[in-house]
Amino acid sequence: MASNTGLVAVHTPGQTTCVHHRQVTLDWYCETDGDIICAKCVSSTHKGNNCIQLSETIPQHKQKIQDFVKHIERNKVIHIEKEIDCARESLRKQTSHFESVSKEVQKQGEKLKEEIDILTAQHLSRLKHLEEENTKLLKSYQNELEEKLEELRTLMKECKESLQTGTDIQVFDIASQLLYKFTIPRFLNLGTVKFNPKANPRHLLESAFGNLASNSLGFEPSPPVGRMLDTVHMTQMSDLVGRTTLLPTTILLTEKNVPCSVRSICPANDDGIWACDNSTYSVNVSDQPRRCKASGRNPGYC
Repeated sequence: MASNTGLVAVHTPGQTTCVHHRQVTLDWYCETDGDIICAKCVSSTHKGNNCIQLSETIPQHKQKIQDFVKHIERNKVIHIEKEIDCARESLRKQTSHFESVSKEVQKQGEKLKEEIDILTAQHLSRLKHLEEENTKLLKSYQNELEEKLEELRTLMKECKESLQTGTDIQVFDIASQLLYKFTIPRFLNLGTVKFNPKANPRHLLESAFGNLASNSLGFEPSPPVGRMLDTVHMTQMSDLVGRTTLLPTTILLTEKNVPCSVRSICPANDDGIWACDNSTYSVNVSDQPRRCKASGRNPGYC
């Protein structure tokens, strides 16, 4: 702080001697400039100012420091310690909570994997069973065809021999047997299968997996401050409620003219009103500054 002579301050924190008067101890206080000076400054650079012995100001400064320390210990320190405990407890709960949720997510994932494995095994089992059934039918059909082929070859051989060396009776007998011996087994109806995978199963998996609901990150008031604000707010509200009283009579604020018998009315944004007809329940709007006459047993107001 500058003195009345325009010189710069003679004291900096931790300094014990005057910068203008070498080796002279700073043991005076200039109340005018609010700075510590030496005895020579009293009669020179700070001449005419209100100067007192520095020792006379120490009790006041000590009291100021004591008040500050007491205030810090009783308020700020306790508050910060509570906040630290709250943060530590929140950290513990958060760690436990996230571990629990992570386990639930992992458990659900494992459950879905098991369900998918079960569905896969069921489909593969059905495919295997159908394949085995078709294999049995095809092998049986193949055996019948092979047996029929052998019968046809034997019949062809007999036909050729009858044509070459057979008697009339042999030729007649072979020819009469051709109509009922020459039959081919019918082809069997095999089981068919087709797999139709979902083109985009992700949304189904997400639906089956579940949702991870979370709120946005940000700072909130600490519990003591929050409770204090809530208390102040509730106190103000209580005071407001306590001061609220009902008027003994109705006061007419404005008059409107409505072309209907009114059942209920409601103010509009442009200083008009909405009115509900008492008989038709239709809604009418009016912006005419005249008297609004309501009819009906129980006209309502909204």
